[in-house]
Amino acid sequence: SLPTGTSPNDDSSPSLTTDTSPNNDSSATLPASAFNNSSSTTLPVKTTGQLTYTTTAKLRPTEIPVINIKLDLQLRFNDTFKLDLGVPKSDYYITTEKHYNELLSNVYKNLTGFTEIIIHNFREGSIVVNFTVRVSTQFSESRFSDELKNVQELLLNLPQVNETSVANAFNQSL
Repeated sequence: SLPTGTSPNDDSSPSLTTDTSPNNDSSATLPASAFNNSSSTTLPVKTTGQLTYTTTAKLRPTEIPVINIKLDLQLRFNDTFKLDLGVPKSDYYITTEKHYNELLSNVYKNLTGFTEIIIHNFREGSIVVNFTVRVSTQFSESRFSDELKNVQELLLNLPQVNETSVANAFNQSL
């Protein structure tokens, strides 16, 4: 697998290395020096969407790094697609983008370190919303997994959400 990002590195600060394999299994590996012991620690992450993360600060011994997580997802809503959703400058597109941004932000704010939702576009098929969730947090696999389960439940309660699209988005991440 290829490195997708590393933290700044000098002789006094250990670095975090992130690797992504072709089957969407990702891991973050901390060197032994970050934990004052003799082995590295690997933190696995699974997702069906695209997950990328990079460190944002130098590590001090025993500190957990801050990880920037980017989840590229899509959800389908059982609503009528209007042609104006293909025109990003139209009033209808802008209003609909704001609606889904608020709707999704209210769900994803339950992830520790949630920073923003970015709506990329809408596609036909009812309404398919392509979006990115950005999170900046000290990574804990068990906490993040628990929070994602909570988010999945909240998404299933959204009005007109297609349950299959929620299941597909979370198929491998839980």
